[in-house]
Amino acid sequence: MKAIPEQGIVLKFFEDSGTIDAEACRDAETEIKNCSSIGEAVIILKHLFGFCLEQGFIAAKAISDKREADSLIQELQNESILSDVILNQALEASKRDAGEQNCSRDVSPYRENEQVRSIANANQVTQDLRDDSREVSPPASAHKIRRRTATPSELLYPLKESTQGQIADKIHLEQLNEETPCLDQQIVEKARPLESSVEEGRLSELDSVTNPGLEAKNEMTKLIDLDLDDRGSTESPSSGRGSRRRSGRILPYVPRTLTGFRDKVTASRLLLRTHTLDGHTKTVLSVDANGHVVISGSKDRTAKVWDLEKGVEKCTFGLHPNNVSCVRFIPSSQLTLTLSMACVRIWDLRNEECVRTLHSSGLAAAGDTMGANTPRQTMLPISETMINALELDNSGKLMFTTFNSDVRIWNLEKFAPFGRLSAATHGSRSEVSCLGFLGGVKPKIFTGSRDHYVKMYEINADGLGLFEASHEFSTAHYDCVTSVVAYGDSVFSASRDTDIMRFSLQDMKRDHIELQAHNKWIQSMCILDTYRPLLITACKEGRVKVWDITSTRKLRLVDQISHAHEEAINELATHSGILFTASSDTTVALWQSNYE
Repeated sequence: MKAIPEQGIVLKFFEDSGTIDAEACRDAETEIKNCSSIGEAVIILKHLFGFCLEQGFIAAKAISDKREADSLIQELQNESILSDVILNQALEASKRDAGEQNCSRDVSPYRENEQVRSIANANQVTQDLRDDSREVSPPASAHKIRRRTATPSELLYPLKESTQGQIADKIHLEQLNEETPCLDQQIVEKARPLESSVEEGRLSELDSVTNPGLEAKNEMTKLIDLDLDDRGSTESPSSGRGSRRRSGRILPYVPRTLTGFRDKVTASRLLLRTHTLDGHTKTVLSVDANGHVVISGSKDRTAKVWDLEKGVEKCTFGLHPNNVSCVRFIPSSQLTLTLSMACVRIWDLRNEECVRTLHSSGLAAAGDTMGANTPRQTMLPISETMINALELDNSGKLMFTTFNSDVRIWNLEKFAPFGRLSAATHGSRSEVSCLGFLGGVKPKIFTGSRDHYVKMYEINADGLGLFEASHEFSTAHYDCVTSVVAYGDSVFSASRDTDIMRFSLQDMKRDHIELQAHNKWIQSMCILDTYRPLLITACKEGRVKVWDITSTRKLRLVDQISHAHEEAINELATHSGILFTASSDTTVALWQSNYE
């Protein structure tokens, strides 16, 4: 075969392929017939086949990008419509409240818990004064006396809540004096110190005004107030902010059937729900545990720390710029961290204060850079990006945060960025959606991305330097990867496509795929260490499944809880054989492993 002339013809054909007209491109059959040998035709066909595959791949990628852009446009349109609806409802509600306020002429001062005793004493004293007036004076005239004092609703500027109660008591005393013009001078003299005490905001010195039976009544009022404070109070001071928020409770859980009787079937399950952490007002997005202390982050822009030994909420960290999407305890320290938008805040559990604020751009600031009463933020600062995922190493020295398609490595001993994982996604325009860590002599970091792929990085113990992926698992999911968990010589990945994949770290191949492991998106996974390790998965419909991962390379379903929560389960966490589930129903559930 004459290889050299044939290759020249082929090269000439492909060099001129970019300049020939459309008719010559279509008439490929004529070009092949003009070949001088079969070998030349084979080479041309091979190159044409490769060129077609390349163009087909480019076209498929363009179609995929177009679909992604269309879905993003549709999502933005839906958000815009929802924002308009919420804005209209807010405007209607404000107009309705303004109309009701203008129509109302009554005084309805708001009283806080601290003023209950003062008002009870004032009401009791005025009642005794009325009783004394009835005994020593004739009844008042039947006609009404015109009121000369304006109510708070009649004023141009409404009074503060702390002073409305005092003004109301003063109005009451003036009306008492007007309605009883024939009061004895001695009773009028008794009412003057009461009026001055109300004006000064204190009712401490009333021994000369009260009658002998009033002291016993006041003691009963105090007991009632204390009982209300213990049982009915739903507010507690927010740590580090000075605001008042809902106080959390740790409630024991008793499973019930639809008829209200105790459910005895749950006693045979592998996981038994024992308690419920109730305190957030919106969806709980993240949870973590360390010994007898639990921390939870929510869409209400706060993070709550719970003491399981005392059964109470220990403190509240907030407010954050937006949703608290991730919370973690830093091992071997008294520090914890919270993630919101583009900032990671480091909190000291001893004084319940923010000690550092780490930004996605790599900057670090001392203390909390956000004001106490800052409204919810929806726009990111310049040069900052959204942090989608966060992970810590086992020692608590290194922290990994995502930004776009890369991962930043932080040294928590110095609160400074030390390294970086480059090109953590399959495509440059995608983002990292989740992280996983596996300790060892050479620590490994696993990244799951929105473009359906999982990558593995091997880093140094100090995390210093720029690292590239050591392996990319070729088998991809069909949707965004939501969770990556590494255990032993295996890596488990879950996705919105409802599938779970198991990869081997020995040959870097997929061992098993569990198709449709859940009916809806898989939100989170974790390993529960009991007498044998179990893989726990949770999905968007509130279902929890327990998988055996040791008896075989496949995943074997051993138990499932159909209605672990009424709404979606957003994250799982384990500690000392206890499972914690954070749900959109604003609660965190505690599950005890039921093994003999």
